[in-house]
Amino acid sequence: MLSDLDLAIYKTVHDFRGGAKALSAHLSVRPGTLQNKADPACETHHLSVSEALAIMLVSGDYRILHALARETQHACIRLSDLSGVTDVDLLSSYATMNKELGDVAAELVEAFADGVIDRAEYRSIREEMFEAINAQLELLKRLEVLAND
Repeated sequence: MLSDLDLAIYKTVHDFRGGAKALSAHLSVRPGTLQNKADPACETHHLSVSEALAIMLVSGDYRILHALARETQHACIRLSDLSGVTDVDLLSSYATMNKELGDVAAELVEAFADGVIDRAEYRSIREEMFEAINAQLELLKRLEVLAND
């Protein structure tokens, strides 16, 4: 049985437009070698962490990162490029964070209304929580840009 990580590596390499051959053209690896490294049944070739990073950066596909996070009980959240932050951006980010926290509270109130949380309600709460976490991390990143060294 394939692990999430094995599947993520395989799909990231093979789902790239043009497959392993096209992806290998952007990396310092031969197409056959990359195919072998992405093949979970191949015991002689393995993907290094540096190679996995290069694949993710070239492909823009972060399934490998997400699989690693799940395996280690972590979560991944993409952060925005925040160069050139203004006071208005900071205030907007703060307001967005509070709006997202309110959305979490609203989902919780709705879910608890009947005293039972079903799977669909859980998914809605989870989605709102990840949006709130992302908003908090974006505010933190905006503050970091403003921090004096």
